[in-house]
Amino acid sequence: MGKYAILRSYLIYLKNLGIEDLPKTPSIERFLSEIKKPKRFIVNEETLKEEVLNCAACPLSQTRKTAIFGEGKLSAKILGILDYPRRDEELQGLVITGGYRTMLQRLLQTVASNLEEVFLTHAVKCRPYNDRPPEDEEVLACKEYLVKQIQMIKPKVILCFGSTPIKSFLGTEKKITLNEARKTTFNFEGIPVFFTFHPEDMAKNPQVRRLIWEDLQRVKECLKKESS
Repeated sequence: MGKYAILRSYLIYLKNLGIEDLPKTPSIERFLSEIKKPKRFIVNEETLKEEVLNCAACPLSQTRKTAIFGEGKLSAKILGILDYPRRDEELQGLVITGGYRTMLQRLLQTVASNLEEVFLTHAVKCRPYNDRPPEDEEVLACKEYLVKQIQMIKPKVILCFGSTPIKSFLGTEKKITLNEARKTTFNFEGIPVFFTFHPEDMAKNPQVRRLIWEDLQRVKECLKKESS
């Protein structure tokens, strides 16, 4: 585990104890002086997968059975990011399972001529206990791995499903709703980022299907421009 992950894990531990302020010691000042700007990570898939599977950067590492790295080829044009694994995903080692998987595949056929053009992963790689939504600290603890995946795959488009990835890209301080995020195309290191509903939302509310379709049309137009 890298020193940033170690520090983050320690700070989360202190926060859970109710400690929110620390003295600015010379060693902390030296550490902060090293963080001038984000570094671009150079990794390969095998190394990154090992990092994810052995991660202990947040409390989820204490309750998970396994972390879910992702599915697909590194040559994918589209990076699909879902929120977090549920029980069945954790048991099967897949990003999404069952009927929701079928629904997602049908949705992706709207923007991809071949599903091999899509790499799927989660914003949070470990299943939260009882399938609860992840805490902000857990989302931020996983962001480093998500950034590494993006830099490794270099997709043409990033397509996010559900509200959790909003925190990965836009932070946790501003409480941006999924409906607000859907209306704007964001940018991450020159890559367009789109947000839409999770297939689970469509199962609960059939009217969401039309909204997802509208979002996917915007993604499709973006891909056309990228390829022209």
